[in-house]
Amino acid sequence: MIKRYPNKILLNPAKEIDLKNNIIMNKFMIKAIPHFQDGIGIAGAQVGLNYSIFAMKIKTVWKIIMNPKIVKKYGTRVKLMEGCLSIPKRVYEIERYTHIDVEYYNADWEFIEQRFTHLEAQIFQHEYDHLQGILINSKR
Repeated sequence: MIKRYPNKILLNPAKEIDLKNNIIMNKFMIKAIPHFQDGIGIAGAQVGLNYSIFAMKIKTVWKIIMNPKIVKKYGTRVKLMEGCLSIPKRVYEIERYTHIDVEYYNADWEFIEQRFTHLEAQIFQHEYDHLQGILINSKR
């Protein structure tokens, strides 16, 4: 079941995952996969796990992102309309960067450095905000 605002778990920063701990990733997968058809991203807190993990859909493939860091934000800041599984039936105007450089660990515990642009950058920033305890209805 998706945690909905104002559940406090959504408002707390996530804890980093110990890289030797597959249990958190496995728990996340069990809880998150049933919701993949509901959106294009889902964070740990949304399924009751206050850890630094999320999944995002890149084209047609779901990717697991663990302990991410946004290294650089650049390009234009654009205003976009976003929804969130934790705030159903609402959309908010949000400003996001069009380009970001990131670092994270994937589901195979490989360290990844990657650039995301446009929609994928938007999804990553939205889910990354969840890990910081920030929702799209927060004042920025």
